[in-house]
Amino acid sequence: MSITRRQFNVSILLGLASTALSGRAAGAATADAGQRFLNRFTFGAQPRDHADVTRLGPMGWLDDQLERGAQDPDLTARLNALVLRIAYDTGDNGEGGVWAARDDLAPLTYLDAAPDAGLALGDWTLAMAWDERVRPANEVIAASLPRAVHAPAQLREVMTQFWHDHFNVHALKNEYTALHFPAFDRTLRDGAFGNFRALLGAVAKSPAMLVYLNNDESRASPANENFGRELLELHTLGAGNYLNDRYTRWHDVPGAADGLAHGYIDEDVYEVARAFTGWTIGDGRWIDDGAEAPKTGTFYYADQWHDPYQKRVLGHDMGPNRGPLADGEDVLDLLATHPGTATFLCTKLARRFVADDPDPAFVGRLAAVFLAHRDAPDQIAQVIRAIARNPA
Repeated sequence: MSITRRQFNVSILLGLASTALSGRAAGAATADAGQRFLNRFTFGAQPRDHADVTRLGPMGWLDDQLERGAQDPDLTARLNALVLRIAYDTGDNGEGGVWAARDDLAPLTYLDAAPDAGLALGDWTLAMAWDERVRPANEVIAASLPRAVHAPAQLREVMTQFWHDHFNVHALKNEYTALHFPAFDRTLRDGAFGNFRALLGAVAKSPAMLVYLNNDESRASPANENFGRELLELHTLGAGNYLNDRYTRWHDVPGAADGLAHGYIDEDVYEVARAFTGWTIGDGRWIDDGAEAPKTGTFYYADQWHDPYQKRVLGHDMGPNRGPLADGEDVLDLLATHPGTATFLCTKLARRFVADDPDPAFVGRLAAVFLAHRDAPDQIAQVIRAIARNPA
């Protein structure tokens, strides 16, 4: 009797399924739990991941992932072997400067470069094709898939993506966000499992974030409110705690009279913006007569630009003429430990790893872990462990 190819394939699959079902043993529940871990906490399980979760158990595998550093020799070798096609025509800058056409494959040189290595890419006195100016960002983009596929530290890659979503920066907004984007990516990668306050502070001082939200040019009278609003709405308290539709004055917001308002209004946005005036970048920019920022490629505080007068954020008073960075650091301290931030962030983490609509009671338990470990260097890792222990 002859059979079709479809019938043959179906018979093979049915046979494999029968064998698999008959071979399930007492360890199947552990294997299923391990597979769920790998589905949730990786970009896609490799054979090594299955072997590790079998050897260590799900929570042992998770602990191993949380202890893995941001660097791996094999992954570094893969990234060093990558090339990026760079192609553009001959052009000029309209002022006599000309660049030659190019079409070749180049190694990724900016992923781990020093912060000041790309400053020339933002120098418009140099004739340079646009593709060269934004190359650092394109290198990070090109490396993202190989990292997701090949990184042994899968959970760090997943969390790096999570933080890129949470602390969003448009890498190709302009040449300045592009040139600082590799350093921003390293900031998120290094702090993926660490302390949220430390990560929040590093992000607030990241040149890519400063440029993206225009805080690099914010100075007193008037302050640019872009970063202040995003800090409250996206990075910490969340849009759900924006209470401007209910209250118009700070002292009317519940909790404000006691020094910690439950949510924020536009008055808080304006005050936060004032707190971060003078937070800019060391890229040689003009600061004041006879004063330029150093060419470090990193954060720089311009005291001449800062609004020194008293401020009030969420009902918390800050006096006038405080020391350098004091106002901004105080705001970050306040927001990083606010119960609203804990709930907002833990909801997003639960949504990423558990369910689209996580149980509020479960989110509340995660928020309690977040706040209990507010000073711990592994605060974020502790929340991830609490997520992993949840039966859901």
